[in-house]
Amino acid sequence: MSGSRAQKPLRFAGIEFEYKSGFRARKRFRTSSHVEGRDIVAYRYRNRVERCFNKLKHFRRFATRFDRRAIHFLAFIYLAAAMIWLR
Repeated sequence: MSGSRAQKPLRFAGIEFEYKSGFRARKRFRTSSHVEGRDIVAYRYRNRVERCFNKLKHFRRFATRFDRRAIHFLAFIYLAAAMIWLR
């Protein structure tokens, strides 16, 4: 599905989204303090969440969803997050 076709239902539902649109946009974002049409605070929070999930994926048990029960899976997420935080 192309980008514009994927965006229409999101906009119709009133969902705001941030996305990267290629190398030039990333380069421009790094060099300027304000990027047209982007919410800097929302981008920073989204980036922080993405990095957190990336670190959690390094735990095999999290990546493969090894636990059968949701409560056990959630407990492992707490444990893994604490281990990451203590590094």
